[in-house]
Amino acid sequence: MYAYLLALEIEPVEVNRVYVALPLHCTVMHWFYTDKTPADVLTVITNSVRRTPPVQLVSGENSLFGAEQDVPVNVIKDNKSLQALHLALYKDLSQLNVTYMHPSWANEGFVPHVTRQRSGRFEQGREFTARKLYMAAANSPENLQQKKIVSKITLNGTV
Repeated sequence: MYAYLLALEIEPVEVNRVYVALPLHCTVMHWFYTDKTPADVLTVITNSVRRTPPVQLVSGENSLFGAEQDVPVNVIKDNKSLQALHLALYKDLSQLNVTYMHPSWANEGFVPHVTRQRSGRFEQGREFTARKLYMAAANSPENLQQKKIVSKITLNGTV
């Protein structure tokens, strides 16, 4: 079993590097589990990512997310292209029969946000054009502490 996370890169990440805390990013698909390899997952999501143009992120209000409502985030202002990317990936991943760590945070429950990281916060009013989506895989699906960046895909609006 594997555990994966899909995110838009705000601060750079290096492919094949292992992180305990990911640099600043916008989660597009929270942790999900599957018996499929990274190559299998990439095969089903790559076209949707490449069809997506770069995504303009605009930071909105501060909030608290997470199962205990104790994770500081900034909500991303209404963003149709980010929602469309999430829904396309959700549809793609349904081909793999994935299991979501928090199913209520996927599909219609998706709320775009940027979590505060050690490196900083995506402060209210800040804007950033995200051009790359990356896939992180947990070194241990039972313990998500160490995350390896297995791939980055460029958003460019073409296939």
